[in-house]
Amino acid sequence: MTKLNQDRSRAPGQVCGLDVLPKFSPMKLLQILAVTSLLSNCAMMETDPPQSRLCEVHKIPLAEKTGYAPSQGTYADPSMDYINSRRRSEYLYPHLSPWYLSERSKTGWEKKEKVLICPQCEIQFDKAYSTYRAQKSLQNKSIAGMQERVVKNG
Repeated sequence: MTKLNQDRSRAPGQVCGLDVLPKFSPMKLLQILAVTSLLSNCAMMETDPPQSRLCEVHKIPLAEKTGYAPSQGTYADPSMDYINSRRRSEYLYPHLSPWYLSERSKTGWEKKEKVLICPQCEIQFDKAYSTYRAQKSLQNKSIAGMQERVVKNG
């Protein structure tokens, strides 16, 4: 064999005649796999029960709420005002119950669902949304009054 062919014929795991793969015994390899498997399982397990988690804003424990979600094929559509309010408020009140969750079962809302909510987030969002609706109503009345005056005065 020529020198050129000798360079090309090398053992697996070697690059330019140097070992690049560490040499482990099969037992050592099994030990490494067992330890990494255990560590990865520990990282995925949740140590705190869901009820002990806290609301980031209010620093109180989250409560479990049971409600009814729309069944498959049921069309649920909130108003645009409500959608915009929820979108603007999601950082102020991070643990609201989902908009589609109903407290009572009704036709089309038979799928039972449990969610974690912050009672203070719910209360404060309801107040803020009520205030928003009242202001919106006053604006609409004001606009309607102006339109009426324009029509009367021609």
